[in-house]
Amino acid sequence: MAKIHFGILDGVSTREGKTKGKSARKKLKNGNIPIYLTISQNRKLARYRTSVEIPSATLWNPAVGLVRENALFPEHRELNAYLKRLKKQAEDAEEKVRASGAEVTAKAIMDVFRKLETNTYETNFSFIKYADEHLLHLYNNNQYAQFRRHGVFVNRLKCFVNGVKPKDYELFKSVEKGKGKDLLFTEITYKLVVEYDAYLHKLPNLTRKGLLLNQNTIKKEMEIFRSIFTQGVNYYEEKGLKIERNPFSKYEFKGTEPKEKPKLSFAEIEALKAIELPEKSALWNARNCFLFAFYCGGIRFGDNVQIRGCYISEEEGSFRLKYTMDKTGKKKNILLIPEAVEILQHYIYLDNLSTDYVFPYLDNNASYARAVTQEEKQALSPDETKQLKREISSKNALVNKYLKVLARKAGITKIISTHIARHSFADLARKNNGDIYDIKTILGHSSISTTQTYLNKLDTETQDKALQNVFHKSNKADEIIKQLKQLDKDTLKDILARLNG
Repeated sequence: MAKIHFGILDGVSTREGKTKGKSARKKLKNGNIPIYLTISQNRKLARYRTSVEIPSATLWNPAVGLVRENALFPEHRELNAYLKRLKKQAEDAEEKVRASGAEVTAKAIMDVFRKLETNTYETNFSFIKYADEHLLHLYNNNQYAQFRRHGVFVNRLKCFVNGVKPKDYELFKSVEKGKGKDLLFTEITYKLVVEYDAYLHKLPNLTRKGLLLNQNTIKKEMEIFRSIFTQGVNYYEEKGLKIERNPFSKYEFKGTEPKEKPKLSFAEIEALKAIELPEKSALWNARNCFLFAFYCGGIRFGDNVQIRGCYISEEEGSFRLKYTMDKTGKKKNILLIPEAVEILQHYIYLDNLSTDYVFPYLDNNASYARAVTQEEKQALSPDETKQLKREISSKNALVNKYLKVLARKAGITKIISTHIARHSFADLARKNNGDIYDIKTILGHSSISTTQTYLNKLDTETQDKALQNVFHKSNKADEIIKQLKQLDKDTLKDILARLNG
């Protein structure tokens, strides 16, 4: 039997498969270390670089050929399950070579393994395998939030495929890939989609004990199912996969009616501002962070805490904030009204701007902090991106805790959070301005196709006026006088003559 194992390339390999020296440890451009599958037969080796990457060699356990269990690296379960599936596939490849009567060599086994891995050996196209690789792709490309959401779907689907009863779901939560049943693309029918929908309706809500999954959660999960299915069909189509009918074409994606979004009135905003707080205190910083988001058109907390001094610029006597939204990748160019500038001046010198974070919530010395531009953030390793996202999530929870204290001090009975700044701005803008398209541009919405055409036509000047009208509604007479001052004397005389006539 051939020897099949996984490992890290640590220098020069010998014929026995051993390595000499660790100074030549192979790393990728993103700093991660790739895991290799090695097949050894009759002192000959054949290697295959898997899609598994780890940020540090200390996470690898060479004794068992798997990623170490580590609470700080929970992805080890996903990665190890994937490696176990690859090993089983390599064993299957060896069996096929032996059954064919051909000479059993490391190369022959590897050739069949590669065909199995790319679905070119046979016509069984695995949805489970594609979903696993889809998750690895998300993780390796720093799409950590999407990786977590899609990972929850994949785990639930595996429980469904493997017959885990809804009442036992909390005990299992996931089924190891190497041990679980497969699900082929051709097995995903309208009937299976409906059955999976029914299964989700019986699953417990792990974040809200005693309740089942929310209908909107189920809707989003089914949308993820459809998205991965569609991507997989497009990927495998040229390899021979044929789907007669789209299993989702008749499925109805049902969600509940959206609840009214909580928001603060202008009077409640003023009540928050009126609270006397010690400067530099935790409550003082939380209030400033909230109010800055409000005065800048409802910046999301994740973007707000990542604002740096160098994102501020002065143009034609006004200060502007330029940044890229994390959620959509859309570039924003926002006019800073006086109230926002006043808050900034508590944290930075506007005549000496640096790359440090404005608000005191993220660590300027952390490895993720070296990424100032959006391009540099995209080049962070998956581990660094995960660290940044977790830090933002942790600080968001902390600021929300302080905002609840501030609400009580201000006599506000509503439960407020950082995102309420966004809701409050939108509501106030709707009441004072009325131009929904300008408001959507300020908020940075870009996913509503019916409004995108209008959003693309707006420039920063239009947005500036919309933003100013919310907080400092302009006097029409002042605007007219300002325009008249720009005219020459002859034109002014002509205008006055017409008015008098």
